[in-house]
Amino acid sequence: MDIVLLRKKEASKNVSWVPELPIFEQDATVLDYFIYLAGYYGIGKEEAKKKAEELFSLVGLQGREKDKLKNYSQGMKKRFALAVPLISDPNNFIFDEVLNGLDPQGIMFFRDLAVKLKKENKAILFSSHILTEVENIADKVIFIHKGKIIRQMSIEEIKNFIRTNIFRVVLGRIDGNVIKIAEKYGNPKLQGNIIFIENFNGDIPGLSSDLLNYNIIEMAKVEGNLEEVFFKLIGEQK
Repeated sequence: MDIVLLRKKEASKNVSWVPELPIFEQDATVLDYFIYLAGYYGIGKEEAKKKAEELFSLVGLQGREKDKLKNYSQGMKKRFALAVPLISDPNNFIFDEVLNGLDPQGIMFFRDLAVKLKKENKAILFSSHILTEVENIADKVIFIHKGKIIRQMSIEEIKNFIRTNIFRVVLGRIDGNVIKIAEKYGNPKLQGNIIFIENFNGDIPGLSSDLLNYNIIEMAKVEGNLEEVFFKLIGEQK
């Protein structure tokens, strides 16, 4: 039993986990609680204070170290929860719906933190329903539906999966000749002042030249997103 506990303690030093709803001792001051948690990793009081100063500044809680946790907002508790796993500088992180409860600034912070940890060759496993952020952070994505893994894909595989051959042109003015011009380049459909050209032949300079008098505002290939991939994969399960 002692050997099992020792291995668990050693392993836990190399893995940090942030739950969706962190539970802390609410009546404790943030700094005291941080020092207490640092003690679990064999870090003394003075060193823990230095780490607290560094990490609280990193997560945007500087100046609020002496507050009690019960006076923190949900977003602030999440930020504190992000500081805690950095105490031991582990090689592996597990973040469970960590973006829930964070304001836009907090989400941006987590994104930057995840990218920073990746550059330090840390392994990060995180779950999220905010698919745009998954696209921004992840190298590989595991899609889960009704508690089951339905597909694992790299970001490159996802890009290939959602790649389209549709070109979008936003025009400043429209007349009856626009569709006729666009038909030279594929199968156009007009929606307001936007032309969507399916099966685009790729001749962007030619299209741009032919539509020059229509005040081209924007031209770009239509790209899919992670949400589309998710729903396509769900559809394949039916």
